[in-house]
Amino acid sequence: MSRLIKEYKTINAQDDILLFPETADNLNNWTAMITGPPNTPYEGHDFKLYISIPDAYPNSPPMVKFHREAMPHVNVNYETGEICLDILKGEWSPVYNLLYTVQSIERLLSEPNADSPLNLELGILMREGDKTAYDSLVRYYLQRQK
Repeated sequence: MSRLIKEYKTINAQDDILLFPETADNLNNWTAMITGPPNTPYEGHDFKLYISIPDAYPNSPPMVKFHREAMPHVNVNYETGEICLDILKGEWSPVYNLLYTVQSIERLLSEPNADSPLNLELGILMREGDKTAYDSLVRYYLQRQK
């Protein structure tokens, strides 16, 4: 718990990211707000992440998913918001923290990985190298959700 308190203080000093526990007395459930990176189909959109901290943290990774169902990204399950990211699975290290985790998810929006798709439709477009179709389909789904 003391590590989460330190992380909370460090995160509060950041200007570029919103990451906060649901309540000040419960550091096991967090919310993060990220902004779609420039020059991506996510630009101009904000996304909410739910973060659940397991009892074994930092030896086990946090569980993170997008709040918004129907998140159009090759590495996100369209229906559940589950994220396929190596550090959230077998590549987790106790040296990582919540801020690094959220920043990695922000980078994933700019650098999708077609080798581990959770959204097969978008995965096919990426593997075919059709970035224009991928970006257009993402924009279409995001506009429908407004």
